[in-house]
Amino acid sequence: MTTYQVEQGILTAASQHTNADHAAAELADALWHDHLGFVLFFCSAEYDLAGLADALESHFPSTPLSGCTTAGEITPLGYDRGSIVAMGFDRRLFAVETALIDDLDHFELTHAQPLVDGLLARCRRQTIAPINEHSFVLTLLDGLSSREEQVLATLDAALGHIPSFGGSAGDDNHLSHTHVYTAGRFHSHAAVVVMVNTRLPFEVFSTHHLTPLTHKLVVTEGES
Repeated sequence: MTTYQVEQGILTAASQHTNADHAAAELADALWHDHLGFVLFFCSAEYDLAGLADALESHFPSTPLSGCTTAGEITPLGYDRGSIVAMGFDRRLFAVETALIDDLDHFELTHAQPLVDGLLARCRRQTIAPINEHSFVLTLLDGLSSREEQVLATLDAALGHIPSFGGSAGDDNHLSHTHVYTAGRFHSHAAVVVMVNTRLPFEVFSTHHLTPLTHKLVVTEGES
């Protein structure tokens, strides 16, 4: 088990234990404190997911958790496989609320607006900071749904000026079963929307590993 503290209210920990209960126990030992308000985790799909769900709920009985399966984990010691990494958020500095999208195929703006309104209302009740200037949204989506871009675009339309970004759940490159987690269990063909409100400074950004060229490429022949 490895752990380190990021400044300003976030603890990060990772476990390489393959037993779900032992892994969850190691995370709880590293992350638990009196002001723990939310845990976000990323785990290998090699875990017994039903067992991991039970273990996480057992070791974090009063703490909301969300997360997803991965195709590799970035831990405090670097890139890893077959492990679980988690971040614990201090409730004094972060108001975190989540919502489940359980039908990605039919998710439209008429569904997105009440979902976002509910997240905003619940964050406001915690009175951490003004919502519009001090909030962002992370969306974890089933990586096999082929609906990531459409769902994120729909959420962006409902969020207005609140910045958002998303990530696809993986399954150790098997491309067969990917899962997101919220409310005590793992879900497939679903997404978890995580709204974070904080008085601390933050920046939402993206990077690209492809470099655009200045000339146009025209395909003149191809084979199927």
